Amino acid sequence: MASQNDRRAVPRTDTRLPVTIVYSDGVVREDGDVHNISSMGAKIAVPAARAIPEIFYLLMPGHRLEVCKVVWRNDNEMGVSFQN
Repeated sequence: MASQNDRRAVPRTDTRLPVTIVYSDGVVREDGDVHNISSMGAKIAVPAARAIPEIFYLLMPGHRLEVCKVVWRNDNEMGVSFQN
């Protein structure tokens, strides 16, 4: 079975970047950390990943606003693809 890393089209860079997840028309904001990132997606750690909707906005210092779609998730992490 191929590992998750083997299926990525673009390699990711390890990081520890604080981020804000925004959804429900901007009413709900959750803090998290990006653990790795590429031009196509990221792995994000949050306290309750299962509570985050499938599509949300991601605010990252030094980056443009990203529209994200959840590709996978567990209790406190999720992999997302950038939709912009």
